[in-house]
Amino acid sequence: ESVNPWLGIRAAISRAGMEQLTVAEALRAYTRGAAFAAFAEAHQGTLRPGAFADFLVLDKDPRSLKPADLAELVPEATFVGGEATWKRPEKGK
Repeated sequence: ESVNPWLGIRAAISRAGMEQLTVAEALRAYTRGAAFAAFAEAHQGTLRPGAFADFLVLDKDPRSLKPADLAELVPEATFVGGEATWKRPEKGK
């Protein structure tokens, strides 16, 4: 079963009565923070020369959305090692 990371990010930015993260801080925790926790920060967690360049293209900028809308983001494409591995089919095709 797959896990929707947007639910965790939404929880991190909308914790009532607790310290809240911004969307940018939560995204950093899920990328740089996860790479650091896996002792893989030399090649993962950021887009830069020499890194693996695994990333996701979304239909909207998550930093511009309300927390409740994050789970509705639609992936447009995924890249692994800088190469497209999946693209959302165009409507009607």
